[in-house]
Amino acid sequence: MANEPTGWAWFCAQSSRDVRIAAHRAGVVAQVRALELIGMTRSAAVVTVAADRKIGIATIWGWLRLVNGVGPDLRAQLVELCPRPRRRCADKKITGGADSRFRFKPSAE
Repeated sequence: MANEPTGWAWFCAQSSRDVRIAAHRAGVVAQVRALELIGMTRSAAVVTVAADRKIGIATIWGWLRLVNGVGPDLRAQLVELCPRPRRRCADKKITGGADSRFRFKPSAE
């Protein structure tokens, strides 16, 4: 793990799909900040952008939390807004049945 690229080097190694997603998220964050600059409260700006872009309010708040404290550097914001790979639980499998929806059992594989 010590040899894994971080920051901008990590971002540049991501798929074009993930880079596009990060750019879209950065655009939403920039739109919220632009509305704040013209006098809107952050809450009102988030609601306005959510309605305009048809995105969940909580989703936008989550993106704002990701870039909180990052500063105005777009590259740093893109790194933070880029989707992260999900960890997979290869050694666990969900068992069937309505009552056991959330019970896990080790796989025999």
